[in-house]
Amino acid sequence: DGLPLYYHRGGCPELAGVFCRSGATAGDLSGKNPCRALILSVVDVIMAALRLFYFDFYSFANGREAEVRGGGMCMGRRARWIAETAAMTALLIAFQGLTKAAGQYVTGSFVNAVLGVAVLVAGLGSGVVVAALSPFFAFLLGIGPQLLPIVPAIAVGNLTFVVLLWLIAGKRSGNPWRQAAAWLMAAAGKFAALYLLVVKLLCSVLPLQQTQIDTFTLMFSSPQLVTALVGGALALLLAPVLRRA
Repeated sequence: DGLPLYYHRGGCPELAGVFCRSGATAGDLSGKNPCRALILSVVDVIMAALRLFYFDFYSFANGREAEVRGGGMCMGRRARWIAETAAMTALLIAFQGLTKAAGQYVTGSFVNAVLGVAVLVAGLGSGVVVAALSPFFAFLLGIGPQLLPIVPAIAVGNLTFVVLLWLIAGKRSGNPWRQAAAWLMAAAGKFAALYLLVVKLLCSVLPLQQTQIDTFTLMFSSPQLVTALVGGALALLLAPVLRRA
């Protein structure tokens, strides 16, 4: 309820209703299907962010970007950041669902490509948010590993990938040597983080059956390196094109 009021007081009545169209309210979370209500809320927030991006573009086209009115501000850069981050999160989750049947190598490559594009195009903050939140959304939607203790480990692996990619290539992405170094180090960093956290740590301390240990050992070993290399390469190729778009 605070967001519409904030935008209205800030002199942006066009935004006042953007966040008032959710299909699931906080009260729904205590109903018969709280997980479904939470997922609907997440989807609605993403759609609201996309509507906000549309308004931001409309305002920019009419010369109203970042106008300050009565102590408030019609969102310009911030709205764009929110919209890009939400769109990247939705795109990543959609790719996971659509490519799940194609296997880990295809799905993982798409996931890492979206993570790389998010951090290289939208910035470190966007990449960090997408990397940290997407594993939890995938878990709730049933398209990621259905073992909750592994989900934070996946988030750490994603964060390692985007942070290394941004630190090495984010500000000097035109340098081919930096791109190559970022590509290799980000992929190796994600592989090492996931292998150590899941295979070496969680598979040792969690009460898992041997079949589960074998599955997670295979899933979080060499395929992670391969998919991170493929996804990182795609991101580095796509990022300059998307920046100019």
